[in-house]
Amino acid sequence: IDHDKLNEIVLQAKRRIQQTGEQELRGRKAADAVFWFALAGVKDDCAVGTEEGLDFSLLEALTFICLEELSRFGERSSCRAMDIMHMIERIAAAGVSNDTFINLQKMAATCLETKEDIEDLVSRGVIERLHQGKFEFHSDHSLLWIWRFSTR
Repeated sequence: IDHDKLNEIVLQAKRRIQQTGEQELRGRKAADAVFWFALAGVKDDCAVGTEEGLDFSLLEALTFICLEELSRFGERSSCRAMDIMHMIERIAAAGVSNDTFINLQKMAATCLETKEDIEDLVSRGVIERLHQGKFEFHSDHSLLWIWRFSTR
């Protein structure tokens, strides 16, 4: 891994988030970005960009954008249960485990309860785990995402 190049990409992403916020990351794009950055080896720390006032965690900022997006459109009929679960699963697979992610899980549970096609999620206890903020890296769904991408 070329850490200098990776750090430059992280800096560019942080600058863009600072300029545009969530405007460019509608839907589950921010969750996808969290997952891809984690796969690339980005660590969830604030060290990259401190000299430019970018002393925030890229992965946490993207998770916060997911929280804002879910509160914006999560209860709409155009937002499917599958879209919400993909957001949660990808962020968990990235290893994010902060308060923002716990709040995102609770928001996801609330949004999922408004959907019609969640019987399977309820019967498997997924909604309850989301309400408790217990979705994490070692959850079955997260490990499945990692396995899918490791077999490519």
